[in-house]
Amino acid sequence: MTETRALSEWVPTSPRELFRWFFGVPLRVQTYANLLYLALAFPLGVVYFAVLVTGLAVGGPLVVLLVGVVVLLGMVYLVREIAAFERALADRLTTVDVPARESRPPSEPKGNVLHALTDMRTWTGLVYVASRFGLGIGVFVALVSMSAFSLVFTLVPLNYRNVDIGIFPPGGQISYSPTIVFELQTWEVALTIPLQFSTWYVDSLGDALAVSAFGVFLAFASLHVVNLLAWLLGWYTRILLGGSDRSALRRALEG
Repeated sequence: MTETRALSEWVPTSPRELFRWFFGVPLRVQTYANLLYLALAFPLGVVYFAVLVTGLAVGGPLVVLLVGVVVLLGMVYLVREIAAFERALADRLTTVDVPARESRPPSEPKGNVLHALTDMRTWTGLVYVASRFGLGIGVFVALVSMSAFSLVFTLVPLNYRNVDIGIFPPGGQISYSPTIVFELQTWEVALTIPLQFSTWYVDSLGDALAVSAFGVFLAFASLHVVNLLAWLLGWYTRILLGGSDRSALRRALEG
């Protein structure tokens, strides 16, 4: 029964439910939690990248000395703290359940260090933290692009008489002729569909309103893309960080 109810929440079963699901997306609190989660991806990715580069640049050359080993060991614990933070962030802001490990790591220093170095989640956490920069750039580009296109299209009626508003292909025209070939033994059938795109201006109120309506539709669709991206990133976090240790700093503060 639970699985059926969960499936019905994702897949509308009637046109009315589909309408409410699509246009009700800005009314859901989870949409803004997902948006916040994605908005944090780029700045956090930059911070993580700077921390990793600095740690490796300092600890790597000095690894032959004791201070280099200490720096790299400190980096291991810092990565584990970042991973714990990212796991908790995804668990709270997305719809994906990213559980922490129930058992506590050894409190004795030698055992704790051995646990940190041999725990698989330490190294999957390192992969996650290192990949956060690239993921953050991708998410940032997606958010900016969707916001810009939605806003520009929606506001076209405010300035539709401007001759600079329109679609301008390079050279004024684009021609494209895709060909589909079907082969069956010795027979071959080819279907070519010529397509041609020319410069198009928004020069009437009707065209401007149509473009604006498309912009509004694109804004709603963009919010659904936000939810999908947050869900995918949440699952990526679950795969790499699910079952990792809780934050050692938080455990220390809680006593």
